[in-house]
Amino acid sequence: MATQRLASNNTNNEVAIDIPGPEELINAAANELGGGRQLVQPLFWVGSWTLVAVFNRIICKVPPGAIFEGHMIAYYLTLFGVFLAGVAEVYSAILLSSAQDGGGRVRAIAAPLLCASVVLLAALVALGGSPVPVMG
Repeated sequence: MATQRLASNNTNNEVAIDIPGPEELINAAANELGGGRQLVQPLFWVGSWTLVAVFNRIICKVPPGAIFEGHMIAYYLTLFGVFLAGVAEVYSAILLSSAQDGGGRVRAIAAPLLCASVVLLAALVALGGSPVPVMG
């Protein structure tokens, strides 16, 4: 640990305060939290679920409700945007799984990306759910 000394001018009173440097804080946090590797697998699966839900919506269901009523192009463009975001999630999870975790950088990228992925999947489900085809 880095030690910084605060000196007082009156009668040589010295106070020593141990303040860790930024590298030491980052390494301690990464060791305590297990690094960012534990977030990569959920990111991959949430991205995969998003892709499956998009394909399910495209194949099995017409545009729901009043939002996209009569606006088929807007509906399919929205699904295309969600599809591209899902591909980006899966691709970033693959890249993060092979990245070197230099001081918690993987966690710094994966945590907000995972939150955004869950929000994206929830928005897709909020558009009308995902249908399940029933035979018979």
